[in-house]
Amino acid sequence: MLSEEFEALQSIFSDDNISLTYEKEKPIVLYKNSNPKYTIRFILQIDYPSSSPLVMYDFNNDKQLNMQRKNISNAVDEIVNQSRGEVVLFPIIEKVRELVYCGVCTNSNENYQYGEIIDENFATDDFLTKESNIALKDSSTALKIVHGATTSEQKSEFQSHVCAVNSMADVNEFKRIVLEDKKV
Repeated sequence: MLSEEFEALQSIFSDDNISLTYEKEKPIVLYKNSNPKYTIRFILQIDYPSSSPLVMYDFNNDKQLNMQRKNISNAVDEIVNQSRGEVVLFPIIEKVRELVYCGVCTNSNENYQYGEIIDENFATDDFLTKESNIALKDSSTALKIVHGATTSEQKSEFQSHVCAVNSMADVNEFKRIVLEDKKV
């Protein structure tokens, strides 16, 4: 089961460094992100996914990431507790990536105004364009939506959209807002 999950992680995160090693017969999966630089270390038991992994973080002395450590740890604990007996490496990595990339919107600046650029430095990151780093608010909802940069592949264009949701109603509202764009 672990080899299949690890192979899937390698194909999903081709730009990031995923490695699998063994220490004292325990599998160790390392996820290394390059921008911003951080590492997630999963120490797995032999019977994983029946038993939960030990998850450790190294934020390389990044002040903002270290400030988010408690939020990240709480989110990971929630995933682990809700997913007993299921594979959890991908959901954990994705949740950490979400909190790192969108943490500016949800954690570090609670008093921003919708529509303003939240962090000039964050906006220049390869992950988002300056235009896409605008926190949007539809008049009928309080959802915070971040739109990624548009990329082209052959004759198709792709764009990511990220939004923290708390209910199925939020999911439906997010979907409605995104699908208002006729190009989607």
